Amino acid sequence: MASLLVWGGANYLLIGPKIGERVVRADYLPACEINLRQMVKQQGKDRLAGLNLPSADPARELAARQLERFSNSPAMEGLRRMSRGMGDLFGLDGMAGDLGALYRRQAAEARQAYQDAKRRIEAETKTRLGEAGDVCGCIADKAIGETRSDWALFTGSLTAYRPASIASFGQKMAEVQRAGACTGKAGGS
Repeated sequence: MASLLVWGGANYLLIGPKIGERVVRADYLPACEINLRQMVKQQGKDRLAGLNLPSADPARELAARQLERFSNSPAMEGLRRMSRGMGDLFGLDGMAGDLGALYRRQAAEARQAYQDAKRRIEAETKTRLGEAGDVCGCIADKAIGETRSDWALFTGSLTAYRPASIASFGQKMAEVQRAGACTGKAGGS
């Protein structure tokens, strides 16, 4: 009886988790990493696709162009000549320049904000891709911990008995991932 207790304890504490770790690292970790990387890439693509592209306000652009055209029109040239050096009587020259500069600055800021957001998403995606191995390792460790008794039964029976949780260990890892147990690593969502 004592030998059964020692055998069971050894399998629960040492042998089962160690064999479980080796089996999981050989059979389940590569697929986990591939799947996680694909998911992270797709999430990155979706986030990039969701970015609002910088777009010009057609009404503002049209108004600025019309004001610049009017400011440079022969009629305005005639008014300038009639003012005999008194400058821009109506303030249109300054207004056209200010409006054009404002429009160009807003368009440049929108393009810059888009580029900054794009670079941030790409950097986050790259970081998460690099941490896929850590996340999958964490998921595997937690799943092994949750099925420790089953691994002990599996190794204690010299693999004659294969519990359902061991036979479907990939599903157990998916459950652990969905539960968010390793979300602190790489945002492993």
